[in-house]
Amino acid sequence: MRTVLEPPRTRVEFDFPFRLNPHTAAVSSVGSCFADEVAGRLADAGFDVVRNPNGIVYNPVSLADSVLGQDADLFEFNGLWHSWNHHGSFSSASRGELEQKIENARSSFREHLRKSDLLILTPASAVVFQLIENQQIVANCHKVPGTRFLRRLLTFQECCAALNSIAEFVASAAPECRIVFTLSPVRHNPGDLVLNSRSKSLMLNAIHECVDRFDNAFYFPAFEIMNDELRDYRFYKEDMLHPNALATDIITRSFAAACFGEEALKRLDSAAQRARRSRHLPGGLD
Repeated sequence: MRTVLEPPRTRVEFDFPFRLNPHTAAVSSVGSCFADEVAGRLADAGFDVVRNPNGIVYNPVSLADSVLGQDADLFEFNGLWHSWNHHGSFSSASRGELEQKIENARSSFREHLRKSDLLILTPASAVVFQLIENQQIVANCHKVPGTRFLRRLLTFQECCAALNSIAEFVASAAPECRIVFTLSPVRHNPGDLVLNSRSKSLMLNAIHECVDRFDNAFYFPAFEIMNDELRDYRFYKEDMLHPNALATDIITRSFAAACFGEEALKRLDSAAQRARRSRHLPGGLD
C-alpha cells in the first residue's frame, strides 16, 4: 500500500464589513474578461447586473473612462468606425450607428450606477498602448498598425490617479454605492512574465492605496485565491493563462458569499443546475 500525502491547501481569509440583500441589490461591474465572466454568473443567478459600458477593458485609465463616461475619439479603419475608448464589439458600419451604441450603453450604465449598491472594478494590467500622435491611452488598438502606438508601463501615480477618480465620481454620483476592487488573475503579458509581475504589483498597490483612502472602497482577493489557493494547472484553461470554469465558479461563490451571504450561493447553485439541464435537453429550457 502507498500513502498519498496531499499538501496542505492554502486558504485565503477575507471578509467584508457589510452584507447586501441578494434579492434587491443592484450591481455594476467594469473591467477585464475575468470580471465579465464573474458578472455574467451573477446575472445568470438573477442578480440585477449591468456590466462594461465600454465593453471589456483592461487598464485603469480605460476603467476610469468607462465609469466616468468620457467622450471618445472616433475613427474609420478597415471599413468600420471604431472608438479608442471602446471594445471592438462597438465597431459599426457608420459613425452614426457607433455614436448611438456608445450613447445607449453610457446612458444605461449611468442610470444603473445611480441606484447600484455595489460597483465591482477589475483592472488586469498597468501596461498600456498610447497613441504616439497625441499621447492618448487607448482601450483597444482595433488592429491598427503597431507603429502608431507606444507600449509602456503606467507609473504608480498614474494608476492611483485613475482609480481615485473613479472613487471620487462614485461618491458624488452614487453616494450609497460601495466599490469592490479585484485584480484579474489572468497573466495579461505572458510573453514577458517579469513585466506581468511588475504590472500586477503596480495595480495591487494602487488598489490598496485607493481602498485605504476611501471609506466606501474594499478589496476582494480574487488574484490571491487563484494564485495561492487554486495554484494548480487543473484550474486553468488550455492556454494555461485564464482561469477555467471551475476556478471562476469557486471565485464567484467566494465573492457572492462574502457580499450577499448563503442565500446567494443557493441562487448560484440553481442557475448552475438550470444550465446543466439546458445542455442536455433538445432546444434547451423555455
